[in-house]
Amino acid sequence: MTRDAFAEGPIFMLKIIPHVDGTPRICKLVRYLSGGLVLKEPDRPAALGLFPHALADVALLHVRSYLGAAFQDRSLRLAGNGAFDYMAKLRRTHPASSPRMRRASGKYA
Repeated sequence: MTRDAFAEGPIFMLKIIPHVDGTPRICKLVRYLSGGLVLKEPDRPAALGLFPHALADVALLHVRSYLGAAFQDRSLRLAGNGAFDYMAKLRRTHPASSPRMRRASGKYA
């Protein structure tokens, strides 16, 4: 089993899932703990390809030298839990402001 620098600590991700009306339904900061990093196959030969892209046109870069490339097939297990729920305070203080509560009460805003 190999270890990488990114696998040493937690990984944080902001998860925003909108409701059908476009308002945020879920807005959480999620902490993932990585574990079980397994190298499935040893290094295999790889190739480098630079292609045009609208956001990062790396095809315009001039390649001065090519040192080599290797491909690794790895497996990584992520276990996540909510670090902070940004919508929890809004749901506690204004429960009728959520779209589901408005529909249940028959009031549409």
